[in-house]
Amino acid sequence: MDTLFDSCMDDWSSIREEVVLASVNLQFVSAQISTAKSLGALITSYCKTSEEPIDTKYIQLSAELLTINDEEGIQESIFEDIFHERIELAFLICFSFSKTSKSKINDKLLFSLFSSVSQLLSSTSISFTSKLLVRDETTYYRPLLRIVLLCLKAIKEDSLLLVEYSATFVDLFDYVISIPIRIIFSSIHNEVISNPNQEFDSSSLIAKQIDDISLILTISKEFLRLKFPNDIGKMISNSLSNNGTLKVIINIYTCSHLIKYNNEKIFAELSLLFIYEFVSIKAIAEELIISGLFPALIESPTSILIRKGGIVPIPSNLKLHNLWSNGLLSIVLTLIGKFGEKILPEVCLFVTSFQRQFLTTIHYWLESNTPISTASIQETGQIILLAKTLHSMGGYDYMLRTNPSVESITLIPGLDTKGERLAFLQALNYLISHPRYLSMRVIPISIEQQNLLESDQKSNFTDSLLEEIKQLKQLLLD
Repeated sequence: MDTLFDSCMDDWSSIREEVVLASVNLQFVSAQISTAKSLGALITSYCKTSEEPIDTKYIQLSAELLTINDEEGIQESIFEDIFHERIELAFLICFSFSKTSKSKINDKLLFSLFSSVSQLLSSTSISFTSKLLVRDETTYYRPLLRIVLLCLKAIKEDSLLLVEYSATFVDLFDYVISIPIRIIFSSIHNEVISNPNQEFDSSSLIAKQIDDISLILTISKEFLRLKFPNDIGKMISNSLSNNGTLKVIINIYTCSHLIKYNNEKIFAELSLLFIYEFVSIKAIAEELIISGLFPALIESPTSILIRKGGIVPIPSNLKLHNLWSNGLLSIVLTLIGKFGEKILPEVCLFVTSFQRQFLTTIHYWLESNTPISTASIQETGQIILLAKTLHSMGGYDYMLRTNPSVESITLIPGLDTKGERLAFLQALNYLISHPRYLSMRVIPISIEQQNLLESDQKSNFTDSLLEEIKQLKQLLLD
């Protein structure tokens, strides 16, 4: 190049210096990327093979890597790789530490990591919320969300972090859980309303958003399991309410029958899972009720399908049965535990709406050839608990007061009268006293259970079911 340009360009010397400098910079960036990858491989290897507890100084390194990214950003496209490698390395360190180290991270260091990842997630370099709505394979925010999850799992039971830094955790909940849920679910809801007959099976964006929702749901579970003061519960409830997150979750469940993805009601399941987690916090549960939770649980097309009855836990019905037992029933029982008689009218309306399904479940035990599974035992236990709770809350008296022209009240058919309960009890006693007969009726509801029934552990599995049936009997007698 010197031979070619030196004689014909007056400013070649200055241009030459810039070319050399650019080349050096490029080599420097490449060296940084290679170093980050090598360091990541070295640290991962060390974490997997070390017999000694991993020092928490590596967690400090993770926080510093994320802080550097937040301060420098992506100034030019050439720096994007090193930006990405720092994030991946930070995640690898945190993940390896969580899997191999028995030592706890002290609150000061853990908060430093929380702060670093929170600031980076909210930066323009990550563009977290806008990336939720585009088909972008470069999702830098995913490893950051996983670091948040690992941090939440690392919080000790006696930690004062939530008290000392309550504002930071409320902001984290707002930006990592409340706003992203609203953005994704609103986008899907609007798309479904605009194109109600659209198939989403081939949509790469929907597939990506399902993965994002599942990760955020896992983070929500970890966040809500923490023992935080009531005022924080109220603040995160306000976040969900003010952002419109609670209403959009309810709306998603209401229209979930229109969202066709691999022929599964995936969004009915996801929305109910979020609702179940949120009702564990009384302040959020109250906002959900105000936002129309009970009408949605009763009148949504998916719920109406269950209200027709006949939903039993056999392979062709497992998904719908799961929505009923692990979704609707679990949510209502949790709400009763939070509010008791205050929501008696709503609970009675719910119960009377699903009487056909209650009847299906109880009569299921009275028949001689119907299969028995862990799912049917769980659902029956929930229904028995619901019936006993209604008795203790005065549900039957309430229904008589509001329906004075009716001589007798039916709430849980199959368990309302003494004669019905005796018939059910006799069916349980027969199964308990005839374990071989019980083993002939047992069916698996998962691959793991199928493998157990086909192995030499079959007797252990059926014995465990027998114990659960004995517990059902005791619950009925108590």
